[in-house]
Amino acid sequence: PPSKKRRLDLRALFPRVSNDAEGEEEDEEAGHSASSSSSSSLRPLNLELCSGDGEWLCTQALANPSSCWMACELRFDRASRCMQRFALQGLAREDGNAGVIAGDAKDALLNRILPGSCAHLFVNHPEPPHQTDLETAISGRKKPKEDAADGAEGDGKKKADNKNEKDEKNDGKKDKSEGAKKEKSKGKNSKDKGNTGNKPEEGQKETDNSKNTSEKSEALADTHLLTADFLKSACGSVLAPNGTLTICTDSYQYGKWLLDTVASPDMQGVFLEAMHRHPSAKEGKVVKSGKFLLRSEPPPPDVCGADYGSEAGGSYFHRLKQREKSSRHQEDDRWFLCLRKKP
Repeated sequence: PPSKKRRLDLRALFPRVSNDAEGEEEDEEAGHSASSSSSSSLRPLNLELCSGDGEWLCTQALANPSSCWMACELRFDRASRCMQRFALQGLAREDGNAGVIAGDAKDALLNRILPGSCAHLFVNHPEPPHQTDLETAISGRKKPKEDAADGAEGDGKKKADNKNEKDEKNDGKKDKSEGAKKEKSKGKNSKDKGNTGNKPEEGQKETDNSKNTSEKSEALADTHLLTADFLKSACGSVLAPNGTLTICTDSYQYGKWLLDTVASPDMQGVFLEAMHRHPSAKEGKVVKSGKFLLRSEPPPPDVCGADYGSEAGGSYFHRLKQREKSSRHQEDDRWFLCLRKKP
């Protein structure tokens, strides 16, 4: 759960935006100096998670100086290059509009940043869980390798049981004495008792399997960032009412998994579909789950707060994915989720 400790309003780190010129003119006509009576307001905060070297955010910050832009990057080497990029572009000056958080995104959102202070959140090309983990999350079954191992173990057990049964039959034919018959009867009784004792063992096995499935579901949360709990508790905490969360991924399968996650009943109390009733909502390829959309076209700047449509929407990660898909003769599709925090 979010921390109750005092948290930082990142907007206060940046220069405020002064009121419009009309207010200043009125002050001058009234004989007051603009500096003494004019008020100012905080700039809207746009936060990108997993920013890498900060190329995408740097371009956005240069194109939109009226907002303040913060990158959040776990790896210190990338966070350092991110800050270097901002400094070279003049964004790190005292009057600049970009900054970096070097640390874990979950910790930052849950424990460090003031709740309700972000106008827009962005996650571009997040690392999906490993393919087998994603299949496990979607199907709720064991991993294929584990299924195969269990099958092999079961086949081996059946073969062993058949062999033991055959040996016991041969021994019965050879043993003609009364003592051998008694021993055989004793062995049969012992076997019956063993079979009776197998019932609790089977029940125990089902319990163990259920426990393993639960543990695997919990372990999946450690394989990628955008779990249901993170989206709800962390992202939902720092976003202002009507603020947006935009996720861009090149993996349709991962995008579909995220779509189904945000469309689940637990999430509907937190987010709305940001493109609802927007004129461009049905442009491109659209996949729907409940009231939420996964789209191949980026949301417009007036909705998400950033420009994905031009060269400004590109990044190192996007170009990397483009090269990978080009080498495999695959389509270079990007998939977008755009969610709005409920007011």
